[in-house]
Amino acid sequence: SGNNTLAGNASAVTVDLGASTVTTNANTLSVTSNATGSVSRTTGYVIGNLNRAINTGTNSYAYAIGTSGGYTPATISLNGVTTGGSITAVTLNGVSANYPATLSATDRLARHWTITNNGVAGFTADVQFDYLGGDLTGAATSSSIKAYKFDGPSTVSYPTYTTGSNTFTVTGLSSFNEFGAGNCDVSSIASVTGTSPLCVGSSATYSANSVVLGSGTGAWSSSDNG
Repeated sequence: SGNNTLAGNASAVTVDLGASTVTTNANTLSVTSNATGSVSRTTGYVIGNLNRAINTGTNSYAYAIGTSGGYTPATISLNGVTTGGSITAVTLNGVSANYPATLSATDRLARHWTITNNGVAGFTADVQFDYLGGDLTGAATSSSIKAYKFDGPSTVSYPTYTTGSNTFTVTGLSSFNEFGAGNCDVSSIASVTGTSPLCVGSSATYSANSVVLGSGTGAWSSSDNG
């Protein structure tokens, strides 16, 4: 038991964390067995980067990760993987610099996760994120927050998601990156131009100008992406 700190990158076929934490800092703890049970624990977890080998087919991998404040794991359920590889997950305290402006600046989750895919292909995935009750700030609640996904350098999307007690699950993913959550900032959106995403639950004014040359028609449409 206790806290162990990696002096460099480390790998093992399987890992039993027991009641200990492992702090990686900028390093990575890699588990090379692609069996879903290759990481075991009682109360221990990894503070930092945990990399797990991923098998083909349909499997669910628990990432025993957290920060010094507590255990905030991610569970990645993969369907139809055609090419195996590995996936790394890490969680960090606080709101990311990539947190979208369409979500509330005060009512939000003070935590985010980054998931990095290393060669895994041909899948759809659902990811459950668990957080601490103290991560909810302002008027945010477990049922009010909306999940976001950030893809660098500047793309934000709002995946399909469900919420539970101190948890949210994003579904139908075909790629990974940064994930977090916050309440919709209804007051900040007055109009929409281009293809900028909107947070579900927010309001917006739509307008369109069209020029029709000769015989033809102009049209516009909106869609709700959940």
